[in-house]
Amino acid sequence: MRRLSYAEAMFVISLILAVLIAIFLGLSIFRNSRALAKALDDGYVSDEIYYVDVARRLLTEVFGYHLTNPWPYSGKTNPNYMNPEHPPLGKYIIALSMILCGDKPSCWRLPGAIEAGLMPIIFVLGYISLKGSIRKRLLLIFAGLVAALAIAADRSVRFESAVAMLDIHQTFFEVLALVLLARGRVIPALVFAGLAGSVKYSGFFLLPAFWAYIGYFVNNRKERLLLFLASILIPISTVVILNVPIILHFGFRWWWENSVVGAIEWETTSRPPGPPTSTPFQWFFNANPFYFSYNVIIGGVVTPVLYLGALVLGAANIVIGMAWRKIKTVGSLGFYSILAMYLLLYEIGDKTLYSYYVVQLAPAMALTYADFILNIAGVNV
Repeated sequence: MRRLSYAEAMFVISLILAVLIAIFLGLSIFRNSRALAKALDDGYVSDEIYYVDVARRLLTEVFGYHLTNPWPYSGKTNPNYMNPEHPPLGKYIIALSMILCGDKPSCWRLPGAIEAGLMPIIFVLGYISLKGSIRKRLLLIFAGLVAALAIAADRSVRFESAVAMLDIHQTFFEVLALVLLARGRVIPALVFAGLAGSVKYSGFFLLPAFWAYIGYFVNNRKERLLLFLASILIPISTVVILNVPIILHFGFRWWWENSVVGAIEWETTSRPPGPPTSTPFQWFFNANPFYFSYNVIIGGVVTPVLYLGALVLGAANIVIGMAWRKIKTVGSLGFYSILAMYLLLYEIGDKTLYSYYVVQLAPAMALTYADFILNIAGVNV
């Protein structure tokens, strides 16, 4: 440290502090998630039963792996049900947890807690730069830290990472996709967007943000065209590749009719009356939330001030940052991209949207605050 200039020493100290704070935030989320998962114990958790049962069936029927001592919580769903309306990656993750840790609730719920705990760390590490002026490097550390604080303060991440559902896995891949896109790594970002879409097709709601980024920030005409093509081919290829075991086992026709045509019908039509539903804007006010359990009151609820702030700042970032300063407002683009797609889905005919979908907006919400800081400073990632 003695050999460094005062400014460089400040950068090193700030970097170390930011990483330590991110680790602390990550551990806080992880511990909170595990405490909630333990409190839930083996009680009924709405919708978790579908993904756990299907993960077990995938292991047995598709991969020929038979678990020992299956948890008695299983078998609540139709024995032929394979949840084809959602791609398999999230269920693969649950199945892997069963193999590595055991077929029990604490193991099914562990991957989500780990992924949620990594989110603040990814934000901070993803925004660190060793190039550029000291001012820029310090601002990037601060922006990443603000995003980490925002994601750690959001209740939807803490609650949804405590149960073995799909949305937290989708959210984790979106964190990586958005951070890589902010760094200008479009192709790797598209791979992670494809992985998000391989958990639930709504992961593809990020793609309009990619198209806006490519159209506005990529100046080379040929490169722009190639990236537009990649933004279609890479996500689709990712989903198809991850479905190969399903296709080989059930056949292409079964997969097409159930996982493609059936999924489109599922996503564009309303389900029968049942659990509480809410519109995307109601999510921001925790209106009519979907609860996972009534023994431990957790569900699809947010920290409203964070989302309402992102709604306002996101619009300002896009209008001022993109139009005037050419600032890469990736979080804001992602926030409005996902929100617009859910609103479109609602208008098309799916009136049964559930509040736990909101966690998909959490990474973009958090990065919207990072965007705002860099926008004010006139600094790009």
